[in-house]
Amino acid sequence: MLLCPSVNQTKLCVATALIVSFSTSTHALSDLEFEKILVEQNSEFKSLQINLEALKNNVEEADSLFAWQLYGELGFSEDEAPSSVPGFSYDSMSSMSGELGFQRLSPWGLETKLSVNSLETSISQGDSGQGPFDSKSWQGQPSVELRLPLISGGFGRKLRAEHDALSLQKRTEALLAEIEYDQKFQEAKTLFWSTVLQRETIASQKESLERIKKIFNIAQAQSRRNLEASSNVLQARSALEQTELELQVAELRGVQLERLLGLVLSRYANLSLPTYDFSKFSKISENDLSGRVSAQDRLNSLGQVLRTRLSGVTYEENRSQLDFIGSYSQDGRDSSFVKALGESFKPESPTLFVGLQWRIPLDGGIAERSRARQLAIGQAAALRQAYLEKEQIPALSRDLVTQYNRSVDLLALTRKLELTQAEKVNNERALLGQGRSSMYQVLQFELDLSRAKAAKYSLALDIEKLSQQLSQKKYTTYE
Repeated sequence: MLLCPSVNQTKLCVATALIVSFSTSTHALSDLEFEKILVEQNSEFKSLQINLEALKNNVEEADSLFAWQLYGELGFSEDEAPSSVPGFSYDSMSSMSGELGFQRLSPWGLETKLSVNSLETSISQGDSGQGPFDSKSWQGQPSVELRLPLISGGFGRKLRAEHDALSLQKRTEALLAEIEYDQKFQEAKTLFWSTVLQRETIASQKESLERIKKIFNIAQAQSRRNLEASSNVLQARSALEQTELELQVAELRGVQLERLLGLVLSRYANLSLPTYDFSKFSKISENDLSGRVSAQDRLNSLGQVLRTRLSGVTYEENRSQLDFIGSYSQDGRDSSFVKALGESFKPESPTLFVGLQWRIPLDGGIAERSRARQLAIGQAAALRQAYLEKEQIPALSRDLVTQYNRSVDLLALTRKLELTQAEKVNNERALLGQGRSSMYQVLQFELDLSRAKAAKYSLALDIEKLSQQLSQKKYTTYE
């Protein structure tokens, strides 16, 4: 048992435990186990995982469009130009202004600002006909400002479309990252199981080669004593050379696979691959995929909705603008900032303003033409998506399920055939020892057994690839 003495060592202990189980595993390694090993040993895959988690957490960023914001402004000015007021002069007039407040856009379009403004005015060597003077005064002004669009983006239509578009863009980014993550994971898993199966293929062919080599040696020895026909010796030598060639090809492929797997798993050389479990596959029903779509299908659907939202934004931007605007503020003035601010909260000097602001495009039909184009594009995309969802995707899913189930059946038959071929070989060897069979017959049965094993390994790899395609259909909804 592995003990983790501290929280900081938890990840190390988990990784070590996984490596130990990986080294000694004789069961079908689960996707979760393999994924943990892959993340722990592959920096590229780890970076993809971090990027995916970051983008997933960024999906709700669009909500910040309607969040309260703190804003502020600070400025300083100095004026030494001659006064434009008759009978009043000064050497210089300086002012320092500040504004601090909160602002927010509501989903129904109302823009609200709550702020406090301050203005300090200093006059140096001022003269109004009664002698020079210096002065400093403060003005405080709490205010509320409102703006509500009535036509273009009226009552928040544009804002809500922008929010939805931004949210969909973030979801699309996260989904693209998930697609890349899944693709890399499936590639790594395919490489892993290919290596496992190739190792077992090589081991099986080595055993077959040793048995055929013994048959060849016996046939050659008996031929020298004129107890075996030369044709059987040639047949045995041909089978031996063919098996040697197949083994060398398999070993070359194995070296390539193990080199590639070593690039994916940094500590692969220290690991022992698990024994492949040929009984882990079971048939599935088309109902198991009912309502499920692939990541790419989901991405296409999100893209269609995004185009619809963006077309709404474009249409609202091209419409005539009519906004209601209003503000309410109170003023306070004093030589002290604190007193001026206090005076401003007394309801004795309010300022109220209401009005309308508009903008009318000279080309009055631009909005309708833009909307017509966007609607046509959206309609075409909707028709294509409907075709994909109702016809192409279900048909491809049915074909995939059918191909997978047939391959599972074939694998089961191939495993039975392997047992039968092994029984045939053992039985024929016994008959040969009793002088009731021929070397040629035993040789043919050995080759039949070798071909049955090769077919089993090939089918298992095909089913691995098919099961990975099925695993991509894991989303129950597009949103």
